[in-house]
Amino acid sequence: MSAFPITLEAIAVIDAIHKRGSYAAAAELLDKVPSALSYIVQKLEDQLQVTIFQKQGRRAVLTPAGKNLLHEGRLILQAVERLRITTQTISNGWEPK
Repeated sequence: MSAFPITLEAIAVIDAIHKRGSYAAAAELLDKVPSALSYIVQKLEDQLQVTIFQKQGRRAVLTPAGKNLLHEGRLILQAVERLRITTQTISNGWEPK
């Protein structure tokens, strides 16, 4: 197992699946094939030993563990976006607040 099994890509995939409701729709959004998303989620589930999504008909629905992962993961994605912006701002000669 890697030191950090939860990657930014995995969080983004989980977010897209949750927003779109299915692997196929999320794959379209992310410009990937559904099997690539399935692999990312399956690998993360194996590494964490949790189930992230349950099938309800054609929809992929977050489990309680998946909901927590997504909630905390979105905070990380927001922090990374802030880091990107402040780094670019500093590079362009502006001082951070």
